[in-house]
Amino acid sequence: MKISTSTDYLFRRVGMEKGMRMYAEAGFGAIDYGMFHLTPDGEVFTKYSASEFKEYFDNVRRTAHDCGIEVYQCHAPFPLKVFDEEKDPMLLDCAIKSIYAAAHLDCPYIVIHPVIHPSYVHGQNYDECRRVNFEFYGAMVPALRDTGVVMCIENMFARDPETDKRVPTTVSKVEWMIDFIDSLNDIHGGNLFAACLDTGHAVISGSGPSHMQRELGHRTAILHVQDNDGLVDMHQIPGRGKINWSEFVSALRDTGYSGTFNFEADSFYEQWDSDVYGEEVLQEACRMMYTVGRALADKIR
Repeated sequence: MKISTSTDYLFRRVGMEKGMRMYAEAGFGAIDYGMFHLTPDGEVFTKYSASEFKEYFDNVRRTAHDCGIEVYQCHAPFPLKVFDEEKDPMLLDCAIKSIYAAAHLDCPYIVIHPVIHPSYVHGQNYDECRRVNFEFYGAMVPALRDTGVVMCIENMFARDPETDKRVPTTVSKVEWMIDFIDSLNDIHGGNLFAACLDTGHAVISGSGPSHMQRELGHRTAILHVQDNDGLVDMHQIPGRGKINWSEFVSALRDTGYSGTFNFEADSFYEQWDSDVYGEEVLQEACRMMYTVGRALADKIR
């Protein structure tokens, strides 16, 4: 099983080419390519010609390949629907182009966040939440069919508009996640949709990552592995929060999970900012994350 990591912080900090080399030196065999630096209204998504767009992502793919790294999953910018009649068409175009970007990266999986609205907290207005999200994801089906990229729906959380606490929202609960994935696949045919299980979000929403994985089973295609205290979305490596990692890796093993062991724990990198400690310490942080991932992934086999 390859150990993988999200790329947002390190690529912003040292650049894509150098960051890729640092990941390779640390031992990572795959990445979760984040498109967060490419804002939906930025030039890559709005001004690049088709050939320029392809070349931008081909360059990332070539760099990864030269470093012996697979782009196994990627993450589109977010949010990509804000209930604004002027902005939403541009955001949907960004979502569709993100799928084609994944294809240029030879990346089989993409995460595009589900639509979240304040009225959806605690499962309220579930039918409306379902309708809006099915329409949102349905608009991307032609691109999914055209590219062969699989859409991974991530379990989320939200802030309660009244209490400001972090609470369940769109697909926070495993039964909601299963409903979305199975129903969308039934409606559109094939296996176009799968799950991205975010361990930290599962803790915050109260579902728990081990329970969610045992229920999701084969639906889980990719992971966002991160630890937290159950209150804040900390994006830390295992051991820095409250998740029982023995239980989680057992759930992955028992359900036959066969993807990468992918971290979304950029806050761990960020605390070792290279301006303060120097890039060698940042490199050691990469090695530490890889070592933790390798130890856990080896228990899945």
